[in-house]
Amino acid sequence: MMTNNLLDSNKKLLHLIVFLFSIFFSLFMLYLYYGFFQHDRYFETIRKVEDTEIAIIKGFAKIEKVGSSVEKNIDSYKEIFDGLNNKLPVRILLEGEEIYSNILSAEEIKTRNDLRYHWEGLRKKPIKITLGNSKYLVEIDRYIPPKWRSEFYRWLRQPSRWFSPLFDVLTVPFLIFMVLFYSFFFAWLWAYRSRHLSKEMQDVLDEVIKSR
Repeated sequence: MMTNNLLDSNKKLLHLIVFLFSIFFSLFMLYLYYGFFQHDRYFETIRKVEDTEIAIIKGFAKIEKVGSSVEKNIDSYKEIFDGLNNKLPVRILLEGEEIYSNILSAEEIKTRNDLRYHWEGLRKKPIKITLGNSKYLVEIDRYIPPKWRSEFYRWLRQPSRWFSPLFDVLTVPFLIFMVLFYSFFFAWLWAYRSRHLSKEMQDVLDEVIKSR
């Protein structure tokens, strides 16, 4: 009975060691994978999306009679730009006075946990577009992408939200790495253990043969 308990304890310890090693190496691989291959590529794609959005706004501003429409329905235009919150920073100015902005403060970006991106700040190189022949001016800026290290630690500190749409882009590859590393380490340790036991058994058999 004691032997069985000892074997069970050894198995549990083996699984625990493999599990901890798998977590460590999975986090390490996730950090390297996104740091070298995915993070910059992802935000380069975001930049292209921003280019498309800016081109759409420019084209919209050139529509005939859009200026007079703006004068009458400015609140409707605010609702349009609300959809770009935390994606593309937009301000509407009237004779130099800000009448609308969807730009979050740096403090809001850092403290809110529901935001997909925690930007580093504004580039402060706005593109200025006049809405038709009106006095309204639209200023479009861009956000500075977050550093990968900041994104990684933000994910790591919130395991309760790993399976939310906010973080599943990191959680899924992490779990894939976990399965791969766990399988590899467990198979390697089991093979090592089997070879070690086989040698012990062979030594025992040799001793029995010699004693005859």
